[in-house]
Amino acid sequence: MADNTLDDAYLREIESEEALSPRKVNADSLREVTKACRDAADLELDIQYLIERLNEAKENLRRLTHERIPALMEKSNIKDITIRGGGNLPDKKISLKTFCYANIAAGWDAHRREQAFEALRATGDGANLIKQEISFKFPKGSQKEVVALLKFAHEYNLDFGQKESVHPQTLSSWLRERRKKGLPHPPLDVIGASVGQEAVIKDV
Repeated sequence: MADNTLDDAYLREIESEEALSPRKVNADSLREVTKACRDAADLELDIQYLIERLNEAKENLRRLTHERIPALMEKSNIKDITIRGGGNLPDKKISLKTFCYANIAAGWDAHRREQAFEALRATGDGANLIKQEISFKFPKGSQKEVVALLKFAHEYNLDFGQKESVHPQTLSSWLRERRKKGLPHPPLDVIGASVGQEAVIKDV
């Protein structure tokens, strides 16, 4: 008998051998299984396609709201505009708003991340944004050292690692406030920041 590939040829083979087999296979049930498996495979492809289309649509929307529309509105000296809806689409008001986003990405190399953190520390209050995560490695039976973790870390020459991070929303909010107040801040590229105009779309 051929391998069970759940294809049409196999189903025909099952039907022809049912009478001779000591353990009969229900060909109708196998057809149902085959169809269900094929439906599942088709849906997987559909989902993959829809995800790709969704990501493409999101990128197209970003380009429109962060690049093309702000450029056109600024060129025409338009601060806001209302467009009429139709059918199920309500009226929309589009206005320009300054966006400010910063992210010291986890994927940056250690040197670039350290430069960003040092730039934050140089501002004074920027150091308060940095979260510290310190991990230590202890051999078995080191309960005493664990209790005295921070105080005696260097004294016991313990093997530990340090990780620093800043949440993107916290960093973005901090940068936005400093720019609003006219206070100095690190170069935008150093802290992974971008500042500009975006078109905000709201229902009227």
